[in-house]
Amino acid sequence: MNNGSRSFSWPWFILGCFLLLVAVVAFFWGFALGELTPARRFLLMWILPLASAFACGCFSGAMSASGPLGTLTIAATGGFAVWLLSYFLLPNPEPSKAPDSLSFAFDKGTSFRQAAEQIAQREGFSISFKCNENFLTSEVSSGTMTAKGAAELLEKLGSHLIANSPRSSYRVIRIPDKGLYEIRCE
Repeated sequence: MNNGSRSFSWPWFILGCFLLLVAVVAFFWGFALGELTPARRFLLMWILPLASAFACGCFSGAMSASGPLGTLTIAATGGFAVWLLSYFLLPNPEPSKAPDSLSFAFDKGTSFRQAAEQIAQREGFSISFKCNENFLTSEVSSGTMTAKGAAELLEKLGSHLIANSPRSSYRVIRIPDKGLYEIRCE
């Protein structure tokens, strides 16, 4: 636009259409993926307003005014409006949860049976053993063990016996409908 006369500029119109298409594709891409991660939300928060700002500038242009303080140019502000809407209307992704883990500290003198019962009770389960008594009375080394859950902690428990304790390979079976863990030695 020049000195109040209206003219149509095809290159700017085509650029505006292209950027509007980019904004629409980015919008649908962001929601078609099913989960709006923090990274995708960040990209959408900047792609949508920037593309719409350029598109608004290409479609509606700008207005210039001259005065005693100089020339003042006011450009299309649709981009800011879209950014503002994007900021408030794009859903915030839920913060990622820390992986579930379970830590257990054992005192000196704790037997395999006692440690396994403590782990199972932490989850509200009981435990049954199909192992020989020598293995069940083996002492667990003192210290802290950490695992993803009670079942994994029970599986790792056999490797935390003190050096001179009898060892045995075993399987841990979780029976949730009975609220029971079963340890079967092989």
